[in-house]
Amino acid sequence: MIEFPFGEDALRFIIENRVEYITSFLQFFTFLGEEEGYILIITFIYMVYDKSLAVRLAAIVLATMAINHLLKMVIGNPRPFVKEGTFLQNWLISPDYAQELATEFSTPSGHAMSSFSFYAYLYHIFRNLYFRVIIVLVIIFIGISRPYLAVHFIEDIVLGWIMGLAIVALVIKYSKVIANLWKKLSLLKQMSFTIGISFVSWTVTFYINGGDISSQPLPFVGHLGFILGVILGFNLEQKSLNFNPKSKNVGIKILRWIITIVMVMMPLIILEETSNVYWSEPTYLSHTFHYVSYTLSGFLGMYVAPFLFLKLNLVDYFRE
Repeated sequence: MIEFPFGEDALRFIIENRVEYITSFLQFFTFLGEEEGYILIITFIYMVYDKSLAVRLAAIVLATMAINHLLKMVIGNPRPFVKEGTFLQNWLISPDYAQELATEFSTPSGHAMSSFSFYAYLYHIFRNLYFRVIIVLVIIFIGISRPYLAVHFIEDIVLGWIMGLAIVALVIKYSKVIANLWKKLSLLKQMSFTIGISFVSWTVTFYINGGDISSQPLPFVGHLGFILGVILGFNLEQKSLNFNPKSKNVGIKILRWIITIVMVMMPLIILEETSNVYWSEPTYLSHTFHYVSYTLSGFLGMYVAPFLFLKLNLVDYFRE
């Protein structure tokens, strides 16, 4: 464990001066930096605007989240107020979520890191000045929301932004090279590579945690599984469906988006309910089930939903 001179005095000042309307405002932005927020945005882009952009964004944010978990486990810096056991009193989140979050490390902030790479990539793609101003504000407010809720040190946010900037800069610089190399691989090789990376990453973190399965963060496992589901689903969609996301009217597009969200979230909701009943403690089987459930979630969104919409005439085939 690396000891950081991160102080809690600034967080205590924030806690003592919280304001209700600011709390609601920043809770919305912290949602935009969470898994569910990214699902809403990516499924919207996939179903109504640009499939390739949606897949690139999914790959960027999921890879960033996975890297973030690796960094957290290597650094091993506890979240604020966890050592002294007062996090339930100080964190402005639900008690159940707080108990879960307290088992994860703090540095760097996953919200700051993933939101920077995700939204900065959107900033790079769209050149509209007003849109870019909004993007910058979203990144800033997501970052600010974490120490405001007292779940992160201010230093975690700064480091998260720096790491997110580094990732998105590398993606932008080498995206064409990466895409060309990736396209040369068959679907079987792409899946084998993804599963292999997932297994190696899990094994490395397992040994970092001293071989303790209970210390393995399940979100890390889920994000790796999600990447596999997205790759498999999008490949099959491109080869056998190739739907046009811009087809049909606005009402049907919104309907497609809502149904896709439901389909993507369904395995995750079932996973959560099943885990509460059968896996109160982490096991190898629960980790496998977690990985498979997230793979299914990505696959449903990328392939099964478009297949269903084509059958129901809610979307057209893409015509060059």
